[in-house]
Amino acid sequence: MKRAPTVASVMFVLALLTWLLLNGLNVNSARYDSQLEALGDFTRFERGMTREVLTARAGLSRNYDALVQMDNAYDDALTRLRETAGLDAEQTSAIDVL
Repeated sequence: MKRAPTVASVMFVLALLTWLLLNGLNVNSARYDSQLEALGDFTRFERGMTREVLTARAGLSRNYDALVQMDNAYDDALTRLRETAGLDAEQTSAIDVL
């Protein structure tokens, strides 16, 4: 009789730990990593494009190839962001603002 409450409590703790373990798993971790990398590239290219535009406007840039390359990389990063968003309406609307 004294074993029944102990066995029940052990079973409850094991079930709780199993439930917490399964809830903690992230099945979209690869997608999250690719989204994070695309977002990092996008912000890096956005800063680079701002730098190139400011140097061109100040007359310090004699070669506009860097600005064109930065613009192309910026567009590619934005395309990758759109691809990684998939069908999520909230992410797609946030990317459309960019």
